[in-house]
Amino acid sequence: MLNRLIILLFGLYAVSSVDAAQIPCWKLIWETGAVHGEDPELVYANGLKVTGARQYPLETVLFDLDIDSNVMASVAEADGLLVGEGFSPLLEHVVANGGVRIRAVDLWYEEVSFPDTIDGLAMKAYIDRNRGYLVKGNALELPFADNSQDYLWSHLLVNNLDDDSQRATEEMVRVLRPNGEGRVFGFRYDFGLQVFIRKLRNQGHEVRDLRKTIVLHNVEGTIEIPLVLLIIRKGVAQ
Repeated sequence: MLNRLIILLFGLYAVSSVDAAQIPCWKLIWETGAVHGEDPELVYANGLKVTGARQYPLETVLFDLDIDSNVMASVAEADGLLVGEGFSPLLEHVVANGGVRIRAVDLWYEEVSFPDTIDGLAMKAYIDRNRGYLVKGNALELPFADNSQDYLWSHLLVNNLDDDSQRATEEMVRVLRPNGEGRVFGFRYDFGLQVFIRKLRNQGHEVRDLRKTIVLHNVEGTIEIPLVLLIIRKGVAQ
């Protein structure tokens, strides 16, 4: 794994700002050097290191996924998935706005023992509050049938998957219904992504790529991380 993320700037990016103290020391932050060493408040579930209680604020998640009130209204009566969201505020926000046919998929959604820490208690409380919406599953093998979902959102998962980011995205497209829409944020804009976008378009899908920038603030200064949101509308003849 690279110690630092090499940042290449392509054109203009929309910017969201996050205080590094609000987010855990996961892979993306290690690579940028925004935080050094292990975060003592990270916890393990099913042998996996998972995000802690200092989640991204809701407004940041909505900005990064380009979700406004019109998008939120359009999913109120639809079948949808959140993939790899941990216990971000997005699930409860969708449900509060009428999206009761949503499910959230992550590897640690099951009965596990969490440590008696701030993060551990927060994770347990999240599971208790949202148990009916949570599904234990792998983004590379989603436990849902082909063409079964109207929409799918994923925020800052693919940036942690290295070579599997495209495979995970193709799996998300698999479960979308024709004309269903996926919003997947966290890609790095490079030649590999351009090739992947062309591949999706050649398969008959509509793809928009929106370039945004996460700005991290910590005691060492400000770090800008350009990332890409793909908005994919699944082709009809699939």
